[in-house]
Amino acid sequence: MKNSKYIDKIICADALDILPLIESNSIDVVLTDPPYFLDKLDNNWDHEEVSNQNNQYTIKSLPAGMKFDREQGKRFYSWYYTISKEIYRLLKPGGFFFSFSSPRLYHRMASAIDDAGFGIRDAFIWLYTQNQAKAMGVEHFIKKMHISERDKNELMAKLNGWKTPQIKSCYEPIA
Repeated sequence: MKNSKYIDKIICADALDILPLIESNSIDVVLTDPPYFLDKLDNNWDHEEVSNQNNQYTIKSLPAGMKFDREQGKRFYSWYYTISKEIYRLLKPGGFFFSFSSPRLYHRMASAIDDAGFGIRDAFIWLYTQNQAKAMGVEHFIKKMHISERDKNELMAKLNGWKTPQIKSCYEPIA
């Protein structure tokens, strides 16, 4: 049996390390929920390091997850194109590839999958029926920051009830 050591197993590994080990044209379906690259690009997920990252495209006073970097989509596309090429190699002809995405980066994910050789036939939507779309205040993020109480109070006063410029999405697209 092809890939018998991977059948019925949960494998915790970096996809870029494990996918090349799997035999070509041997997988019927891939279902994945990749990282969305909303905070950072590499595999070092140290909270302090991620929260303190800044670049010219982000608002320096905001914690990770609220920062918007226009280049993140390009980095995500590049990374996911590499993954998608490997998945294309692994799938049997007629196999299926389902991939969850954040609404913010869906267009980049779908483009990477398409450019890797797949045909995008349709999209599924995972609808959160208990979610309410709205802007979000930043006070609770500021309260969790590792800065002095005085600095927290000053920051909250400067922002004066400011809310994030994004809505809380009620769905996840699946290509």
